[in-house]
Amino acid sequence: MKKIFLAVAFLIFILSSSSCIPLLLIQLKVNNVIAGRVMELKVHLINVGKKGEKVYIERLTDDGSYVILEREATLDDEKNAIFKVIEFNSGDVFYKVSGEDFSRVFKITVKKPSWAVGVYMAADNSLNDLALYDIEEMTKLSGDVALYVLWDKKRLLDEEVYFSSTPVYLDLGEELDSGNEETLKNFLRNLLSIDAENYAVILWNHGSAWLWDSKYEKKKGMSLEAIAIDDDPKDALSMREISSILRDVLNYFGIDKLGILGMDACVMGNLAVAYQMRNVAEYLIASEAVEPAYGWDYEFLSDVDDDTTPSQLSKMIVGRYKEFYKDYTYPFTLSVYDEDKINDLAISLSNLGKALSDAIKEDNSIKEKILNEVVPYIANMYDSQFSEGKNLVDIKDFVYKLEKAVDSLHISSDAYGVLSSLKDVVVYSYSQGFGEDKAISGLSIFLPSSSDTLQGFNSDLQTLDFYTDPLTAGWLDFLKELLF
Repeated sequence: MKKIFLAVAFLIFILSSSSCIPLLLIQLKVNNVIAGRVMELKVHLINVGKKGEKVYIERLTDDGSYVILEREATLDDEKNAIFKVIEFNSGDVFYKVSGEDFSRVFKITVKKPSWAVGVYMAADNSLNDLALYDIEEMTKLSGDVALYVLWDKKRLLDEEVYFSSTPVYLDLGEELDSGNEETLKNFLRNLLSIDAENYAVILWNHGSAWLWDSKYEKKKGMSLEAIAIDDDPKDALSMREISSILRDVLNYFGIDKLGILGMDACVMGNLAVAYQMRNVAEYLIASEAVEPAYGWDYEFLSDVDDDTTPSQLSKMIVGRYKEFYKDYTYPFTLSVYDEDKINDLAISLSNLGKALSDAIKEDNSIKEKILNEVVPYIANMYDSQFSEGKNLVDIKDFVYKLEKAVDSLHISSDAYGVLSSLKDVVVYSYSQGFGEDKAISGLSIFLPSSSDTLQGFNSDLQTLDFYTDPLTAGWLDFLKELLF
């Protein structure tokens, strides 16, 4: 028995005097072990190190993308050192923590989040002061979400924001142009670098569908204002630019479609917008009407779990919006569109446009009925801050009032096709404040009341698939027949 005791004592002596530190001497606790989230690595030294000593961290794994926010830390009174890192890929990674007289390698297993959500916060404009309200709401995100925000500020250097329990702001050291294509590309590449089950992109800004093209001149000669408006240097992104960039970046990462494309901006719930995005997202979320200044309620991020589907998350967003503005008295909407069904609706509306064009050619009185008995009474998106919204009218309300004014079996058949397709597209919607005489679907169409207005937006129309695709050009033909 004495020999056994001596052997054990000798082994303990050898281990304690060697450079091999026993496992219990250094402990590691990791929070937020999720790809795309800020992981906090808390190192606790038990019988090595001292207060004030520098401790260093190094990533040993070669592959995968990552950011080490702090490569060194100072031991506190309890000999703790905290490091922050972001891993973009799931799987096992190895880190080495070292100090003056110790070194230890740790394996960390990073999990996929159920959702990677990116918010393109274009706040270099009059919305600048409202951004922090949404950032605060975002801090309540669930542990199944990786959240990445690109924040273009007004008169300040711009930042990237990653989240864990609190936001972590990374100063970009430059002034971004959120209306520039390269800025959007870089944002999307960073988001899609996160290894996740589902992806959502939210464009946060002012919006005007695709109207007012003369306000911002693009370098390539096209003049478009749509969304992501940047007051300095007076730029914005068009729908064609956004859809093209999204498609290119998705292809690069081998992703078919985003789960959700959201537009936290005014009057983006328009058929031409939805049709333009048909190949880049499963669901589009947008407001047909002008949005209240505070936009979406981002506490919807707290509702996400590992089983949340794109359809479910889309409805959560609208539900939170509805609750947030339950006491709001002005007209507002928010809707979810099934992008897989948008093609059928676009063709149905084009067919109705062709039928109306033919009817007007045969009987010119139909033109007068539409102009005098339909157009003035349709629910439109007019607002005192957005007078051009009078040219965007609700599709359902248009069809209902058209059927009352124009008695034609052929037109009624095509009108029914529109309503049937519209029901399939608008899978979830909320609206209030429009009045009982308005039938609100949550999706608008361009219907100006004069030839001058139509002509004034002609250059815009030519950039949109809905108005240039031969399969869906019937609506524009109808507008020309109606107004010229």
